[in-house]
Amino acid sequence: MMKELGKKICDLCNKQYNELPKKGKPSTNQWTVLSAVVMELSQTFTVLTMATGTKCVGEKQKTPYVISDSHAEVLCLRLFRLFLLEDMTNCLQTGGGVCLERGPGQTFLLKEGVSFHFYSSCVMCGDATISEKSVMCGDATISE
Repeated sequence: MMKELGKKICDLCNKQYNELPKKGKPSTNQWTVLSAVVMELSQTFTVLTMATGTKCVGEKQKTPYVISDSHAEVLCLRLFRLFLLEDMTNCLQTGGGVCLERGPGQTFLLKEGVSFHFYSSCVMCGDATISEKSVMCGDATISE
């Protein structure tokens, strides 16, 4: 069942990405990583945020005006936080949002039945990739 759910989410994310205009996408001999956050509500799946990217800028290029980490998963989760902030604003203005509702006091609650799924087309960088070498690299020889 989890494998079917994963395939459904993967297919949805890739379908939506493929429907986007070609501008900004990698050419035939290039590749990128795709990450997305998908909301599930009543067996309906909606892509909330989606991003592509594969690099960080070097230390010398970092400024307050440059996104220093443009890996797909980082950009996607930043967009998801922005989505949640906008949904909170909607809750304050109208009493309800896409996935949130007003709670007691100044709190917000996830609407009944809402869940989120994170998709990435490639293993993430950093600590998220810690795994046995045989799993990560197959038969490749790794020097320590």
